[in-house]
Amino acid sequence: MPARRGNVQVMGGPARRTPVLRDLTNVETIYRRQLKTVRIKLQRDYAGTKEIELVTVSSPAEVNEIAKAIFSGLDDDQEHFVLLVCNAANEITGFKVIASGAQDHVSVDVKLVFRNALLLGASRVIVLHNHPSGMLVPSPPDLKLTRKLADAGHVLDIELLDHIIWSPQGYSSLSQKHPRLFERSPLRD
Repeated sequence: MPARRGNVQVMGGPARRTPVLRDLTNVETIYRRQLKTVRIKLQRDYAGTKEIELVTVSSPAEVNEIAKAIFSGLDDDQEHFVLLVCNAANEITGFKVIASGAQDHVSVDVKLVFRNALLLGASRVIVLHNHPSGMLVPSPPDLKLTRKLADAGHVLDIELLDHIIWSPQGYSSLSQKHPRLFERSPLRD
């Protein structure tokens, strides 16, 4: 019979610990951490208020004001891709920096965008990214990404309201300049 020492059984080979089950009810999952991150960001941005008054957006100009606050806290020499989460009343309920990239591009995974949108309870989303160069003209990859996001949103029933390209000099709304990118594709209905 092998000898036992505590929860270690010695059998002539290397000692192995038998698994000890523990209470996992307080273990924080990645999903809880991400929701907590957004809650902390909202609390930090609205510090000192007991109730957070949600901001309703109805135009790209209003989104621009929110973008200024978000991008002011990020490095201005690289591109960042940000998700704004909205409820059914177009109130911004949170945001998440999805990706940060190089000076002239940022890689965005559509799955990550909508995973975060779903985790944060989005009914609608707005995405933004900055152009450190100050140029507000969308690149072909910007247009292609917008179309992919709109298509994915249609499948998930989460409307993509806008894709804003932002710089300190101004902004460009793809929903205003390229509205066809946001339409439901007849081949995908």
